[in-house]
Amino acid sequence: MPHITLGPYSVVSALQPILKRCAGGWEVEGFEGLARPFLDGKPLPPTVLFAPDPALDPVVVDWALRHLHLESFAAASLHGAELWLNFDPRLLGRDPVLLDRLAQFLGVARSYGIGSASLVWEFTENCASCNAGVIALTRVLRREGVWVAIDDFGAGASNLLRLTRGLADIIKIDRQWLHHMRATPQTLALLQTFLSGLTDSGVRVVLEGLELPADLELADGVPEARVQGFVLARPQLTRTAPWAQAYPDPRGAEANHGRHQRAAG
Repeated sequence: MPHITLGPYSVVSALQPILKRCAGGWEVEGFEGLARPFLDGKPLPPTVLFAPDPALDPVVVDWALRHLHLESFAAASLHGAELWLNFDPRLLGRDPVLLDRLAQFLGVARSYGIGSASLVWEFTENCASCNAGVIALTRVLRREGVWVAIDDFGAGASNLLRLTRGLADIIKIDRQWLHHMRATPQTLALLQTFLSGLTDSGVRVVLEGLELPADLELADGVPEARVQGFVLARPQLTRTAPWAQAYPDPRGAEANHGRHQRAAG
């Protein structure tokens, strides 16, 4: 299984499915690469890789993880699926050769037989000071054929959404914001109207962090929405292949029948 060493940590890649609706359940559309660090064989939270540490350059860590996820994805032979990769916009000003690194990365992907159209670049939403650099990089990515996503969209994402309006292909909706908006029938209706508006405009919507079968009801009101979360599929180390390509709806066939009735009504 591919792995890298970052400071004192041995790091492997876990891939979590992103799913779209299919007959009787959900099918894999892509996988998000997630870092899993170990120290002396013991698993640690991924946050240790991003904490201030003179031994860990954030830019080096960022690109090393991206290459690790790419190698792991290629090794798992997940043909036809997309690979989703996180990017923190705060690193834009700290990486003067970012575009060179990007060109090299895309070249490595092609050497694995992974085209740009199979890659999704996730801008994390927690950037309060995003600027024109985000727009410039977004345009480069789209020119190269890479999908652009806003990750962890929530109440604090207005600045990033404004900057990327018309440029982002995908928006991932934060779990906490989802649960806040479903608190009353009125806010739930507003949420579904907002999400339907995005999908109608051609933006892919991913509801992330879904943990309980009841959470899938949020997707029922937006038939084109994708989902990600423990309720359907947990992150999986690449050594545990083979991979499932479809997952049943944990609510059973009756839930699907009821959803179709609601859609018809």
